[in-house]
Amino acid sequence: MILLVLALGIVLGPRLLRHALSLTSNVLPGNVSNLVEWQPGDIVIFGNGGHIGIISDRRRSDGVPLLIHNTGPWATEGDYLLRYPSPITGHYRFNLMIC
Repeated sequence: MILLVLALGIVLGPRLLRHALSLTSNVLPGNVSNLVEWQPGDIVIFGNGGHIGIISDRRRSDGVPLLIHNTGPWATEGDYLLRYPSPITGHYRFNLMIC
């Protein structure tokens, strides 16, 4: 998983625009119709693309998914999606059947 995040960071921009589905970047706690758009394995970009995370299969009690990301010295899973200091600027999903 960590190597995937690093590889995505290197080839991020053009590949995501060509091959991934762009999704909402709004996260609305408790809003089921919004939170269903945030699925495990989705890729989240923060700020100018300098930080990337992957949506976990675990969620908070209000439905907001946890985030897997590497802030050093190792990758962690936690409640970072709405707490990361930079805004969410992209939310993408790869359809592995067409990539």
